[in-house]
Amino acid sequence: MRPKRYPYSWEKADLIFVTKKEMQFKVTKLQANISRLQGELYQLKTK
Repeated sequence: MRPKRYPYSWEKADLIFVTKKEMQFKVTKLQANISRLQGELYQLKTK
């Protein structure tokens, strides 16, 4: 069913989609770590 001229277009699109999802997940994890670190810093400052 795929057009012959673009044999890899679907695979590339899937790869890009997966990579975007992974990057979003990593960014979310990073943001969570940053906010946790900021909280620890704040606790250290207020001691």
